Amino acid sequence: MDYLAKDGKTDYKIVIPRRCPPAVKYAAGEVRAFVRKSAGAALPIVRDGGVSLSDGGRYFSIGRTRLLAEARLGTEYPALNGDGFVLKTIDGSVITDAAGDRGFLFAAYEFLERFVGARFFAYDETYVPKRREIPMPPTDILSVSPFRMRAYPTPPTFYHALDEAHVARTRTVHNFFPIRPKYGGGPFIAYGRGGGTHNAHFYVPAEKYGTKESTGWTGEWAPDHEPHPEFYHTYLSHPALQPALAKGWDGPYWDADMFGPSIDYANGITPDGKLDESKKASVAKAVIEELKKDVLAHPKAEYFVVDQEDAAEPVFDPELLKKYTASGVLIRFFNVVAGELRKWADAELNGRKFYISFFAYDKTKDAPVKKEDGNWVPIDPSVVLSDNLCIRLAYIDIEHYAYDDPRQPDEVREMGEKWRAVCKRFWFWGYDAVYADYCAYNSSIGAAAGTVKFLRALGTEYVFMQAAHDAENDWQSQWKAYVWTKLLWNPDLDAKALSEEYLDGYYGAAAPYVRRVIDLFEARYSAVYDALPAGDMRYDLYHAVDDVPGNIDEGLLTDARAEIERGEAAVRANKALGAKEKEKLLLRLARVKVTPVWMRLKRFKDFHPEAGDGERTRLAEEFAALARYAGITRIRENRSVWDELKEVYGCTPPETGEAK
Repeated sequence: MDYLAKDGKTDYKIVIPRRCPPAVKYAAGEVRAFVRKSAGAALPIVRDGGVSLSDGGRYFSIGRTRLLAEARLGTEYPALNGDGFVLKTIDGSVITDAAGDRGFLFAAYEFLERFVGARFFAYDETYVPKRREIPMPPTDILSVSPFRMRAYPTPPTFYHALDEAHVARTRTVHNFFPIRPKYGGGPFIAYGRGGGTHNAHFYVPAEKYGTKESTGWTGEWAPDHEPHPEFYHTYLSHPALQPALAKGWDGPYWDADMFGPSIDYANGITPDGKLDESKKASVAKAVIEELKKDVLAHPKAEYFVVDQEDAAEPVFDPELLKKYTASGVLIRFFNVVAGELRKWADAELNGRKFYISFFAYDKTKDAPVKKEDGNWVPIDPSVVLSDNLCIRLAYIDIEHYAYDDPRQPDEVREMGEKWRAVCKRFWFWGYDAVYADYCAYNSSIGAAAGTVKFLRALGTEYVFMQAAHDAENDWQSQWKAYVWTKLLWNPDLDAKALSEEYLDGYYGAAAPYVRRVIDLFEARYSAVYDALPAGDMRYDLYHAVDDVPGNIDEGLLTDARAEIERGEAAVRANKALGAKEKEKLLLRLARVKVTPVWMRLKRFKDFHPEAGDGERTRLAEEFAALARYAGITRIRENRSVWDELKEVYGCTPPETGEAK
């Protein structure tokens, strides 16, 4: 048996290429640092000149080294799906192989988790066991995620409080913003303006084609301004816009409280589904020309994203809606765009291959299909996506069950099957948080494993499962992120075991109490869901279970809080814990306690209809102090805790707060 480290010593050297990319150099440093922290052995990092697999040495090769070339592994790089990797021992030496730098970094983390026992539970909790020895048994590992890109965005892996090291350790890859090469970043795999979602307006710029009346644009017009108000659906009289207008807003609609307006996806498309060449300018021609700019600016990108606006009606023509449906109109539009771009790329870019991705979202989430002889078929040949298009399915609802569970409504369970009738390439945009209420309990953890396997079976290339992406210190998102990121790499892992591993690793001595809180809520939520008629999934992104009086009783919230307080007492009394460890665990317990305290405050008038405002105000003040101490910033998407407390409960946020 070879040992990477034993009794604080090592015979191994980490070997990196002479010309070493940042991610490979960082990977070598991570292996060295964690092995030293675990077993006390300092592995030297050397360049690959003068070493050979035949010289009797023990090496850990990371990157495209001479050792990798000697090993002749015969790796089929396309099968690695971008960032998969090989981890193999040859005569005691460890050889890694990957298609790119990010794959080598992921191979290093796989080694640290599998052989050292490291665990990257959260941005603020990494576990490294103390070991006398680290055996290095014969190994031959091929590890590949079925998903080309994958993300479960929480503040450490998304815009808010970004931690690039945690992005790498969770093997997160998405298209919203670049990650530095050191952490496995590089050219975009997928690129779309404005972060790559709800961004269609960037491709028909208001400053070039709009008028104030059609778009609300009040900035400088482009030098080549050519007004075409017919390119846009005008929403200035839409009721949803009036609150923003009342505040004095006079900018473009997509900068207001709601998004929009929609570009006209029928403009520039002939009735027979071709590009209308009789028009000098059209929405279709504008999008084609703007996409050409993106394709040239991002030569490594494989996908380009043009998504419909949020909360906007993408199709207004009732005849087109009746004939093709809203999603069918978008497909016809993008079939033309993709076809023209393919002709251009064949002629001018040496046949470069790339894909255009667009949303099946909200008004366009239903596939343009009908049932014939028991099978779903396209309603018209023109609504079948061309092979250089990719649809991003957006399942708005988040439920207690996996998306293909028999208890789901037919429209949810059959969504994938319907879209298969018109599409071959899929992305997925889902939600694993109740956006109307981050702090209330959300019982989606049991749906994770089934949903990931469903997405794998669908052939999904990119999974973006939204969590409480703008809420720092949200205990539920951090817990679920550990489970989800592991499953997105390997859907066959045991989700229950991952959950238990996280709870033990993150909460330590307090884990039994947090686990009992989860069990209390899960039992109650299961009863609520099981009592619903078949196919009735009324609780979703904007409708929490506890929004319905009677679903949650005050006794449940009292019991949940009592468990946390027993946990706090146990931590304080634990003589084996140092002061800093106690402080850390008490803070983490406070973040869990936020949930029952908030849910009781929200439903206080239902529980105590005769109580005066004074008692509710005192509870609001207690919640405010608890939230301040716990670092809870968001009550729901784009809504701060403090705005909610002030406007709904008349409670002034405290400058400081202690957990009660």
